[in-house]
Amino acid sequence: MMWTSTARTGCSTPSSTTFVTTLRDTPIDATDLPEYAGRLFDGYEARPHVQRLATWYRLERAGSQGVIDIVVSSMQAKVDAVAKAQADGLLTDRWSAADLLGQVLHICGLWSAMTPELAALVSDEDQAHRRTVVVDAVRALIAWSGRPGPRARIAAWWPSCDPTLGKPPCCRLGGCGLGGAG
Repeated sequence: MMWTSTARTGCSTPSSTTFVTTLRDTPIDATDLPEYAGRLFDGYEARPHVQRLATWYRLERAGSQGVIDIVVSSMQAKVDAVAKAQADGLLTDRWSAADLLGQVLHICGLWSAMTPELAALVSDEDQAHRRTVVVDAVRALIAWSGRPGPRARIAAWWPSCDPTLGKPPCCRLGGCGLGGAG
């Protein structure tokens, strides 16, 4: 991996090729965050050096230098995708889009951020098991407990799409899976 000094950040960073490859290989699907988390986990497993370098970068440069434009752009696009899914009622709005994305990203890095002592306790768990833990944890994170998105809240109080009651507001806005066609 090549490290370069950038004018924007004024410090050494992994080359943009490393970032572009990592970002390109795992596009977000905000409508299926558990599977996105699984794919991100797969990428971390395939390229463990990226997580180690990112950890070093955060420790060495946290708060002391500028940001890396390509990473900022990528994160903003991901936050925007999560916010859209929240606005469409497909994801919980219990947390802001940025907070939810941050939690998902940290869950994905669970295994690479482990202390050696914890790693020794789970050393017999294979990659498939670790991936399942990541996917299931994200699924639990976005479960409709707490404050679900707007369409899920409508589903909770609207008895059905009974024609005598009319369609719930979400069905009139384009369908929601409650039985209305839009």
